Amino acid sequence: MNIIIGCPFSDRGWILDRWLDHIYAAFSEAKIEPSFIFVTGSGNEEDIDLLSCIPNATTRVVSEDSRNDIRRWNHSRYEHMVYLRNVLLKCVRERNPDLFLSLDSDILLARNSIVSALDALDSHPSAWAVGLKCFMSPTSLVHPSMGIWRDLSFTRFSRGNTDNIATVDIIMAAKLMKPQAYNIDYSFHRNGEDLGWSLNVKNAGGKFIWDGRVTNKHVMGEKFLNIIDKRAGF
Repeated sequence: MNIIIGCPFSDRGWILDRWLDHIYAAFSEAKIEPSFIFVTGSGNEEDIDLLSCIPNATTRVVSEDSRNDIRRWNHSRYEHMVYLRNVLLKCVRERNPDLFLSLDSDILLARNSIVSALDALDSHPSAWAVGLKCFMSPTSLVHPSMGIWRDLSFTRFSRGNTDNIATVDIIMAAKLMKPQAYNIDYSFHRNGEDLGWSLNVKNAGGKFIWDGRVTNKHVMGEKFLNIIDKRAGF
């Protein structure tokens, strides 16, 4: 099975080695050798140098000035993330893998995460993608990486943590996509580009599941890197 891993990458040198170690461990468990596609800005030579050292990796460099507001999430940043995500998807489509793992650069995979996600897809063949469980907050259980639309305006959504496989409308941060899903573009949404993409998949007739059986570690800042996340167990 051919699986490509990819994400936009900016100023995450502090976690890159650990991120890769967790990927290799999880993919070794699944007996799959991964390859990588990254998108990064031309203004950050350090990122370009770091990514060039990764085996089986392709880096697409886009025109972008170095900036100090990279984590300031406003409409302008969300619009730019839509652009970067769609550049990434274009690169993925050129390679046409069996599956694409969109994995944010601050998510550390649990060792059994890929085996579990593949099992979830096998048991739910109508799903276009499976979300891998993590949390979008440093410590709480109330912000898992999934959601259900609350109204037909698609501006509000609710979340509910579960330790099982769940059918959901929105998946975020770590998403294992079939070709039907990675052939859908991202769009702007006021709550983030993952919501815009999820809505586009829904409008195309696609369905999602979320694998709540395995928790991955979302490292929301360098200070959390060496602190055990009790939710994930590492």
